[in-house]
Amino acid sequence: MNRPVRWLLISFLVALAACGGGETQTDVGQDRNQPSLEIDEPMDGTRVQAPFNVGFSSSEDLGTVESGASHVHLWIDGKEDDYVVIEGDSFEIGDISPGEHTITVSLRNSDHSEAGAGDEITVTVSEGG
Repeated sequence: MNRPVRWLLISFLVALAACGGGETQTDVGQDRNQPSLEIDEPMDGTRVQAPFNVGFSSSEDLGTVESGASHVHLWIDGKEDDYVVIEGDSFEIGDISPGEHTITVSLRNSDHSEAGAGDEITVTVSEGG
């Protein structure tokens, strides 16, 4: 192989390696196999009145534990031992004291083990209603 062709081939391979071997910009920082769970409502930092709805979206299909589908555990103020099992994409919180509260959700497998996704928000519950 003559020198200019070899130099061109080496330059091409170096450029290809520097570009990530075909990875697109949307691939950067994203693991397509990693599940996701995100609280959609209420927004973090929002003032709410009880009862209020907590809505979320997941990359996994949610359903009953008996069906083998993923589900969500929700707990308030870090009390992970006192969680609610949610088999859909929303839950109404009714009995909650006024003040600031942290709401945490965790995506779970059908056996209740962690599926690797979750979210957390803080809301301020107003008195009255």
